[in-house]
Amino acid sequence: ARRKGRASRAVPSTARAARPSPHTLAAVSDPRRVRADRNAVLYVAGLAASTFGSSAFALTAGIWVKTLSGSNGLAGLVSFCVWGPSLATPLFGLLADRVRRRRLVVAVNAATAAALVPLWLVHDGSDVWLLFAVMTAYGLALAVLDPAESALVAGALRPETLARVNGVRTTVTEGWKLVAPLAGAGVFVAAGGGVLAMLDAATFLVAALACAGMRLDDTAPRRGGEDWLTELRTGLRHVLGDRAMRTLLVGSGIVLAVNGLRSPGMFAAVDLLGRPPAFLGVLGSAQGAGSVLGGLLSIRFLRAGREVAFATAGAAVAALGGLLQCLPSVTAVAVGSAANGCGLPWLLVAGCTMVQTRTPNALQGRVASVTTMLLFTGQTLSLPVGSLLVGLVDYRVTFAAYGVVALLCAVRLHRIHPSAAGRDSFC
Repeated sequence: ARRKGRASRAVPSTARAARPSPHTLAAVSDPRRVRADRNAVLYVAGLAASTFGSSAFALTAGIWVKTLSGSNGLAGLVSFCVWGPSLATPLFGLLADRVRRRRLVVAVNAATAAALVPLWLVHDGSDVWLLFAVMTAYGLALAVLDPAESALVAGALRPETLARVNGVRTTVTEGWKLVAPLAGAGVFVAAGGGVLAMLDAATFLVAALACAGMRLDDTAPRRGGEDWLTELRTGLRHVLGDRAMRTLLVGSGIVLAVNGLRSPGMFAAVDLLGRPPAFLGVLGSAQGAGSVLGGLLSIRFLRAGREVAFATAGAAVAALGGLLQCLPSVTAVAVGSAANGCGLPWLLVAGCTMVQTRTPNALQGRVASVTTMLLFTGQTLSLPVGSLLVGLVDYRVTFAAYGVVALLCAVRLHRIHPSAAGRDSFC
């Protein structure tokens, strides 16, 4: 009787195990969900390829300039070439709201690959100007891609999957910093910068092909008959009219601006530690390790409506990283790089997720460009100032300032309710 009872109870259990769950049936029966999952895989795969090349090459470009010129200031200006074009991001966001977004992303990725080819001609110090010119074009391409990709993904994915995809994207792309900086520095030392530039060009072609394979409605967004200046103001009003969104983006932008003052000091920190410029690849890998951890945690904890709390934690972790890098120790600087790599992406992922989930599709390009402007304009302007300061003051001054500002930002974000709206000032 007991055996019979156990057998009778086992039948419903087996039937339940064999029966598809409602979530599985929904995934099979809803073609939009299947298409969204396919789009997510292609998007992350293409972005992972291009960011691997960028992570390997962007840092190595500064090492390349340092090797050819021997100047820390010129090496720091490479970052300004990359970030400088972002000052025109509002215009690029308007472009993303007026044209077919997938065609734009595919074309810009292919053009970036072509722009990297002339770097094969850089051989000595007299060719440094060519490297600066190409890196400016590189930055221009990234400035166009940022709002276009953000708008494209917001329309290609289901809203409830955006936070998770942003977390996966952070894990994959930032995680490349574990190997990409070392790989880039290794290729540079073994084969030269020209070979590395060609490898980076190939990754942009992969990204173009991945985007071309996405299934989505690639019609141009409808225009309301407004002039371009009015359209730009519409995107700006949308961001500034949301108190939580405004506070998160402005606070993160301030942290990144001070980080721009700190970044050129990394070359001086490596000098003080008695290491060659290529040691920046090791620190970049430490930062990548922190980014992997941060990305995994974002997949687990970041959800729509919790962006402010997540950004608060990111600012606090970044503050710890900046203060640790003030210490004259290889271990402390490496751990600080890891903390910085963990904290800063949390600010960016939280901001992007909040913007994407609270913005209508027709405004996605403009609002993404306003987001980029608030986040990165201060950093762009502070990079040349940091390149100047690195020769005038101890680099640890800017590192300490960065840690204090990030900590103050964490305190301010902690006081904001995630659903808050209004027009009271940030301070």
